[in-house]
Amino acid sequence: MISQQRSERSGACSVQAGLSLHGVQPWFGPEGGHSLCTLDFPWGHVRLSNEDFARYEREWRPLEADDAIAYHRDGFQQPRLTLEDSRAAACAAGFEIVHWRETRVPLRDIHSGLATTALLDDCRRLNPRVTKRDLLTIGYSVLLRSL
Repeated sequence: MISQQRSERSGACSVQAGLSLHGVQPWFGPEGGHSLCTLDFPWGHVRLSNEDFARYEREWRPLEADDAIAYHRDGFQQPRLTLEDSRAAACAAGFEIVHWRETRVPLRDIHSGLATTALLDDCRRLNPRVTKRDLLTIGYSVLLRSL
């Protein structure tokens, strides 16, 4: 009951004030492929083309391949947006960014050490605008106001 009341209040606030709050696990982060499209090597979901992803799934994960390939193709934004692309898209859609908060992987997390220059270069083969910040951001929240 409390969560329903909260939801109704935030909905009313959002309509009255033109505000919306979003929580995002960005595509380029270490878990951006979510469970079905997160592969067995670092940032595999970022480093493989659609065709290579499908081939990998069929060879190494045949039992989940059809679902993973469909999710990879249809379950995520197209084109894949970097953090800066996401900010620009919000503004271009007529929103003011009131607040933006990124959550990065902790320094002691294994992903911090895996995000090397060589790995970033490999990610940039298919995604030239990706940055190390994109790779190490596990989520962000953004409060938008409609202009």
